[in-house]
Amino acid sequence: MSLDSRLAPRGVPAAVLLVAIVLALLPAAAAIAGPESSAAAPAEIPAPTVQGEPVGPEPTAAEPVARLAPLTPMMQEIFAAWDAHVIAVKALEARLEGVTDHREAMALQREIESARDGVELTILRIQARYARQEGRLEDAAAIEEAVATMTAPRPVAQPVERAARGGDR
Repeated sequence: MSLDSRLAPRGVPAAVLLVAIVLALLPAAAAIAGPESSAAAPAEIPAPTVQGEPVGPEPTAAEPVARLAPLTPMMQEIFAAWDAHVIAVKALEARLEGVTDHREAMALQREIESARDGVELTILRIQARYARQEGRLEDAAAIEEAVATMTAPRPVAQPVERAARGGDR
């Protein structure tokens, strides 16, 4: 049984589910950090969406910030990895804006894509490590299987010989 079929509803890829969860937790992390680090109140933050569909509950101001639980060590690591990713991607995008050479622009775009793939793998590896530490071996194995699938070399396309069509058209 794959990670996708166990965790993601109706064919939503696990990666999309993971990103949606992280995005859903970002307002709570900003609220915990304090009012000086976040200009928007929790009620002003729109709900995250995936392909136009809402993901998770609508954020509300009903629950005071003081009642939010502190981030777990795993979530602290995940947010640290995400923050480092955001900084790296913004730096690459800033470099990309000033590039006029097509080849250099394509190389920078590939770096941006690689950074985005890399943070996803990093977050999955963090989750797998914590699952193992907590004795959730089945979850850890499923996450590690997803990482292995994502990092496995893709087969090179091979030419296919096709039978010649009749020329009597």
